[in-house]
Amino acid sequence: MDKILKNMEHDSSIDKSEVFTTSDEIAERFKDQIKGKTILITGVSPTSIGAALALSLSAYSPSLLILASRSAPKIATTISQIHTQHPSVPLRALELDLASLSHVTAAAHSLANLPKIDILINNAGIMAPPFSRSEDGFESQFAVNHLGHFQLTRVLLPQLRAGGGGGRVVNVSSVGHHAGGVRFEDYNFGEGGERYKKWEAYGQSKSANVLMAVALNARGVRAWAVHPGAVETGLVKEDTREEVEALLRDAPDIEMKTPKQGASTVLMAALDPGLTDFAYLEDCKISQAAEHATDPELAERLWKLSEELVDSKL
Repeated sequence: MDKILKNMEHDSSIDKSEVFTTSDEIAERFKDQIKGKTILITGVSPTSIGAALALSLSAYSPSLLILASRSAPKIATTISQIHTQHPSVPLRALELDLASLSHVTAAAHSLANLPKIDILINNAGIMAPPFSRSEDGFESQFAVNHLGHFQLTRVLLPQLRAGGGGGRVVNVSSVGHHAGGVRFEDYNFGEGGERYKKWEAYGQSKSANVLMAVALNARGVRAWAVHPGAVETGLVKEDTREEVEALLRDAPDIEMKTPKQGASTVLMAALDPGLTDFAYLEDCKISQAAEHATDPELAERLWKLSEELVDSKL
């Protein structure tokens, strides 16, 4: 947690207008990059960054927005919110349980009728829960935040490559990646979680998000990783809320963002045509991720491990 806190402290020289830019502003700036595009967003609960992304994108005529979440009622609520403001935008609901590799694979294959996907935003995630294992036996944060998105992206690679100029992938990581790299020999934190430390496990999963983007670029797919900032969403659960609130009290210069402010950097990565190579973004600009999250050799090692883990369960 101390590593996360240290890296969340903003340089006083940062322009506050960059920190609090909204996704509406970014969408308007790059509206020509939205029109006619097929865009898939995971994690679209009504108060989430994902819902904010969808609302901002809906204003500029995408050909299709695919809204993915584990909860069908939450997708329906977000669809209702969007249609209130933009009734003509084409939307498709996709039930997606990232904790189940078979479910992820089936959900991805259900999109086989789409000729291309222009933008994939891997936004969904969990943060610092008590130890548990996924349906497939993996530590829950590694399973949901990384392996589920890894498999979704891997199945959709042909459609991401099919668009003119190739599709884009944006992995929503976190400054929390500084809390720990990928534990290649102990990604489950012991047989029964006896070595589990929730913030290190969170850091592992968020480092994996960045490394996956590095590996995708090495495979010819344009991909970026993003720290959206400290955002007021439903990500913080009750068993972690007191700890996070204490962190924020101890760091008065960390200012909370709204979901649309958090979504702005995600849209910058998804839409800015000036971004051509891998980068880690924060506050709508390129920033510096930890070395353990950007090392190309570690990225390849993680890709191969992820393939092995996923294929062993399918």
